[in-house]
Amino acid sequence: MSPPPPIHVFRSHSYPLHATAFSANNQLLYAGDEEGWITITDLKVKRVVAHWRAHESGVLGVGEWLGGLVSHGRDNIIHFHAPLDPSHSQPTASDSSLTNLLQPPQIIRSLPVNSLNFCGFHLIPIPAGYELQSRHAEGPDDAVLNKLQNDSADTADSNLTCSNIDGKWFSAQGLLAVPNLTDSETIDIYHLPSFGRLHAAVGTRTTSANLQLEGKIRSGLVMSVRMYFTGAAKDAPVTDTNEGKNTLLAKSDPRHGVPALRLVAAYEDGRVEQWECKDWQKRSDPRLRASNNPAKAGGGGWQTLWTQKGHNEAIMAMAISPTLDYAYTVSADHLLVRYQLQTSDSFVNGVTGGSDLLVKHSTKQIGNSAVAVSPDGRVVAVGGWDGGIRLLSTKTFKSLGTLSYHRQSCHTISFPHNLAASCADDLHLGDHSSVLEIDGDDSEDDSDYETSDQKATSHNVMRWMVSGAKDRRLALWELKDFSRK
Repeated sequence: MSPPPPIHVFRSHSYPLHATAFSANNQLLYAGDEEGWITITDLKVKRVVAHWRAHESGVLGVGEWLGGLVSHGRDNIIHFHAPLDPSHSQPTASDSSLTNLLQPPQIIRSLPVNSLNFCGFHLIPIPAGYELQSRHAEGPDDAVLNKLQNDSADTADSNLTCSNIDGKWFSAQGLLAVPNLTDSETIDIYHLPSFGRLHAAVGTRTTSANLQLEGKIRSGLVMSVRMYFTGAAKDAPVTDTNEGKNTLLAKSDPRHGVPALRLVAAYEDGRVEQWECKDWQKRSDPRLRASNNPAKAGGGGWQTLWTQKGHNEAIMAMAISPTLDYAYTVSADHLLVRYQLQTSDSFVNGVTGGSDLLVKHSTKQIGNSAVAVSPDGRVVAVGGWDGGIRLLSTKTFKSLGTLSYHRQSCHTISFPHNLAASCADDLHLGDHSSVLEIDGDDSEDDSDYETSDQKATSHNVMRWMVSGAKDRRLALWELKDFSRK
């Protein structure tokens, strides 16, 4: 039986697509191409509502923070945009597919970064109860946040400062990971909303214990980075718990119960590393502190959990499962590699893991440039240079079919967010999720999004998948239910 076609195709870009992402509530689709143009599509009516050139060069990544678009370009800058305002529209465009567009969202803040790597940003919220304290609050983290806020003017290219940012920017805090400003083999982590650099040059190896490893495992730029928080320390006294979230312990004593921050980085030489920082609320720069922390790989509170090399070519893309159990990478070779995200207790000396840590699978396609995992964690999708999208079981790597629409290389694949998953670490919904009401749209247009025979629209959306390719097209797919596979 032939594979199904996409349920909708968007032809609003004139250049190859490189980045896609669903909004936090899955109502909008963000997409960016290699010339810096971005579209925002309302998935309820399958209509592009905004289209503008956000960057002077290609878009490396798109996402959302507090209901507004976050875009990362090859022009060495990350823009944080305000939510779309449906009350302001542009003149009608000549292209019939781009009519009655909204004005581009206002840029609230911009952050200069190093985009040499082709590595996009990764942004996660800080769990509730573990935020750094405000400059007016009393707490052990007060000095850290004050320093970050004072430094933010030097690290952010904007007329706005922390004192005059709109109040909602202080309603949540997050961490942003990007390649280091000067060393493209290491990673910087910034704090939001202060935009100060909390951790500098993560991955630096300068201690005497690692000098002999320098030439063996340090060779290549960072190609992809992902962060997530793991559970509280085993010996932490867990008290005053509300719906699974500790609301007081971190503020009263940050040495106990603070979830550890983990970072997974993929490199140009085919290597993947996992790092952990238990005292992530403190600023660190291993280039300055390594001599005082010789026992910790990289210094600055960061410890290497494992290092594995699954590819002989540069890693083109990496994805982490929603349950934070596995990471997946693809490369210019034919392999899909799975890495087990184990705890630090499973490793000795924090250098390499066991053979069961890494599993390789041949996709029978030389050259893959995109990988993503479905919201339920059952399906991994691999986009190939031939334009095909191969669907495989995350447990057994059994083939679930190949989607064929794109005639050129598939550069990006995205799945919707699982709004019911408590472990989703890359969302921040709160009261600022993106909601767009378009004047003139009636209930008749809702048929594409919610049909009469669908008992649960959200369940149907969870089976969606979007792909973008060199052929300048965005394809929206609806996958079958693989829960019994």
